[in-house]
Amino acid sequence: MSADRRDYQPHLLSTGATVEVDDKRATELLQALIQPAAHQLPPTLQDFTGRQVEAEQAMTHVQRLRRDRSDAASVLVIMGKAGIGKSSLATQVAHRLTRLFPDAQVYINLRGTEIEPLSSIAAVTQLLQSLGIAHAVPDPQVETDLSSWMGGRRILALLDNAYSEAQVQPFLSLGAGCAVLVTSRKSLTLAEAATLELGEMPAAEAIELLQRVAPVEPIQTEWETAKAIVDSCGYLPLAIRILGGLLRHRPNLQLVTLPKLRNERQRLESMGLSYPELRASFSMSYQNLDDHSARLLRLLGLLAEPSFTLKTATSLLDSSPDTVRSCLKQLVDVQLIELVEPMSKRYRLHDVIRQLVRGQLAIAESTETRHTARLHLSQAYLEIAEVMSLALDPIIRQRLGQQYGNGQRQLPAEFEQRLYLSALNWFDIERLNLLASIDWAFQTEAWELVLAMVNYLTPFFSVRADWAAWETTHRMALTAAEKVGDRLCAAHLHNNLGNAYLYQQNREKAKEHYKHSLASLDPLQDATQRSQTLANLSLVSLEQGNQQDAAALWESALTLLDSGSLEQRAMLKWMRSVNESLLQTVYQQLGDVLIEPLPEAQPSRNFFSAIGGVFKRWINE
Repeated sequence: MSADRRDYQPHLLSTGATVEVDDKRATELLQALIQPAAHQLPPTLQDFTGRQVEAEQAMTHVQRLRRDRSDAASVLVIMGKAGIGKSSLATQVAHRLTRLFPDAQVYINLRGTEIEPLSSIAAVTQLLQSLGIAHAVPDPQVETDLSSWMGGRRILALLDNAYSEAQVQPFLSLGAGCAVLVTSRKSLTLAEAATLELGEMPAAEAIELLQRVAPVEPIQTEWETAKAIVDSCGYLPLAIRILGGLLRHRPNLQLVTLPKLRNERQRLESMGLSYPELRASFSMSYQNLDDHSARLLRLLGLLAEPSFTLKTATSLLDSSPDTVRSCLKQLVDVQLIELVEPMSKRYRLHDVIRQLVRGQLAIAESTETRHTARLHLSQAYLEIAEVMSLALDPIIRQRLGQQYGNGQRQLPAEFEQRLYLSALNWFDIERLNLLASIDWAFQTEAWELVLAMVNYLTPFFSVRADWAAWETTHRMALTAAEKVGDRLCAAHLHNNLGNAYLYQQNREKAKEHYKHSLASLDPLQDATQRSQTLANLSLVSLEQGNQQDAAALWESALTLLDSGSLEQRAMLKWMRSVNESLLQTVYQQLGDVLIEPLPEAQPSRNFFSAIGGVFKRWINE
């Protein structure tokens, strides 16, 4: 028989690396979990200026495609060079289209400007997970027909920063009633897709944008001065925003800004560097930051993901929250970062600014200081991951739902679902930084930190069927367990790797790791762990149709446990859920050493009293 993926016996790592769950801190973390997973468009810019012609063209393209291609998704590609405003326009259009696609609006950053762009499989997986299809991981060898998953839903997908046609191709199968907006620096050849090429802003719109960003003299009154500034910015909205942000807060720079900007742009052009207009604006703004803000901006270049929170920034700078808030305010004011989620205080770096920041990072921060900042961030993510992993425990969710759900005028089941999806949404947003945190801890030989992070993230890997991350992180953790001499932890890791391979129907690798786990366990001292691993190994035999071997493994697993113990009762309950007829065979062999399984043991009331405060204030907000 094929075992259900939820039936495998998990092991929790025994690493000794624990973090105290602080009531107030956990509440602050959970307050950030407010973004519905299926409605995740970035906010529009409050001072979005111009582009009315292009916005109307985009709307017309989508409406025409919906009319002419009633049997397929409508696809519009907005292309243009860096800093031209593709993402801002696409977001503006997407918000105007939401009424036509009310079931879901999904945003996916395809990371086309990164060294490793997002693969098409990863992008499709992200879409399906956003729609609540947790285990619908596509087979990379099979062409994915997304329409079969949509169920007639009207969905809008905004695919930002596309690198190639291959990243976008699977989304063309979303089906009728759906639309796909794509931004790219490249021209993409996609069947039946419309293309809108975005050029430089007209002079009047560029000046209007500058005047809105920098409402100071003489920009407001002297048209020629404003025209000269936007001309030096190449009529690129991003360059205008950066320079305008600087002039707004440092108006005394206006007399020297224009000559400096022209000289810097000419210097960069002579060096053959990409987007010299953006580099020139960035350089001037960066040079006028205070030391703390400049250093924070550099350290943000360490992140694997362009979006971040106050907690992330505080960990990087290793300073007080008040100092970091002041720095973030300055960076927002001068348009070097963007506040994208005001409620949860999530910020974002534009991909071009991020590249420029990384250049400054390499120049100004030593290898040692970068390692230190990364380690601080890894430790911060460990604290958050421990809290979030509580939300994936079904017993904890159930009891918290009973205690606090009604306080929110929600049924307990609704509360549980909200808590569960919120934790998954956090993981999806932070996934790249979480994986990077494990890697950073590994590089700095913080072995206990590696083990603890892998422990708390494994439930997320399981729910998201994130096998690649599961395998990669567990192999790092195996090295960490070896370094600290933790034999029991290594056994747990091998067991979990066996589970990951069995989930993927790779029975031989699963068996190999289960046997490694058993070899690491002491037959006398580690009876419970041996019993669990033997139970998992039995599933390999069951999937291969060998019930005799499976029965023998079950007998061994049960006899390792004390008769009538909670562990044995839980094991019997699990076996009954897997194959009741096989359990009857085992009963006949073992007889009186077994008793009927009881309902699954619940954590004590003291446990819930201890963790209840972790969630209570967040729920009551």
